[in-house]
Amino acid sequence: MFSTGLRVLLLALGAFAATPALANLVTNGGFEDGFSGWKWNPTSSQSYLNPEARYAHTGSRSAETGCVGHDCVTTEGQGAYFGQTLNTVAGSHYLLSFWVGESYGPSSELSVFWNGALIADILNPANSTLPQAGMVRYAFSDLPATGPATYFEIHGRQDPAWLFIDDVAVVAMPAASLPEHASLSLLALALLGLCLARCR
Repeated sequence: MFSTGLRVLLLALGAFAATPALANLVTNGGFEDGFSGWKWNPTSSQSYLNPEARYAHTGSRSAETGCVGHDCVTTEGQGAYFGQTLNTVAGSHYLLSFWVGESYGPSSELSVFWNGALIADILNPANSTLPQAGMVRYAFSDLPATGPATYFEIHGRQDPAWLFIDDVAVVAMPAASLPEHASLSLLALALLGLCLARCR
């Protein structure tokens, strides 16, 4: 029969192990189904689908742009962009992440719009990483939702060559009141010590 301390320890460890994986709100984030679920500007912005696995983070496809010049990334709904409207909860916060690679060096640029606001503008985000070195991950946290639908866009330019985007994900961030994994681990260790002391 388990002691009280051991029972509590097992319950704490069970809660830690059972923490569910956060669901990705992005449809077709890896572009394996082409541009299904996405809004993009293929005509004037040179936004395309790349079918070569060596230019993807996972799978066999990625989104790419060879748009030239700063105007490609400055205005939401214009230039070289890939965007999507998400089902969100007003007042909640979200984490946006994706992988970026480039087939050449400077000059290049990456910008991100969330809910109508520019949240990032990065020069030369991943120069000459593909196909040799692989892609670089970017993540932006604590992005607020003000309603049931939130739109975001990722823009890119690579003046002499191509910039690639893959494995786009948006997940809801846990509420601040929920215990974090580190807190649960410390609780489990404390309870284990209590259990061992009582067993002696």
